[in-house]
Amino acid sequence: MGDLVNALKDATALVNLTGKNVNQRPTARHRAEVMQSRVDPVKVLGQALRQIDHPPVTWLDFHLWQRWRPNL
Repeated sequence: MGDLVNALKDATALVNLTGKNVNQRPTARHRAEVMQSRVDPVKVLGQALRQIDHPPVTWLDFHLWQRWRPNL
């Protein structure tokens, strides 16, 4: 966590692009993995930001979620 906190100390913005690839058949397991791959990093980033006196004023999360439809 220390390296992440140090990396964020002088940042003016945080852009989070983490997440499992959604280009798979949407089984219950895959959907859970995709969701968790987005939630866990946000929790870690939040914990790191709480340790900084002046965190970045901008935090952007970009995650892709798509609906799989058969017969297209």
